[in-house]
Amino acid sequence: MKTRHWTLFTNHAAIFFHLLEHPDATIRRIADELDLAERTVVGVLANLREDGYLLVQREGRHNVYQVNAEGAMKRPEHAGYTMREFFAHVQSELNRADSVVGKHVDRGNPTPPKGGLRCAAHLR
Repeated sequence: MKTRHWTLFTNHAAIFFHLLEHPDATIRRIADELDLAERTVVGVLANLREDGYLLVQREGRHNVYQVNAEGAMKRPEHAGYTMREFFAHVQSELNRADSVVGKHVDRGNPTPPKGGLRCAAHLR
């Protein structure tokens, strides 16, 4: 049986989240840490910048990126939400699900994934 590989987040989301924690990351560092081609990173950064999700400021010889949490969600089903509002809603739903699931399932002491889930705090 062939193993299917997919991820919940697109390259755009992965780079967006990465820049929340590493605003001074170089294209090469982003590519290396996310296992992407530099060409892919360049394209995604251009998309995020063009659509207003990312502000770029030149500092010396490199760029510093600032995520725009007030950028509007593009997907029609999420229209009306800013990035901040969308992720606040997601956090609220996850908390609600945890309160229901937590009563029925013993999760032990889960270890956060590499890089953690700290990025959501940057949107507050």
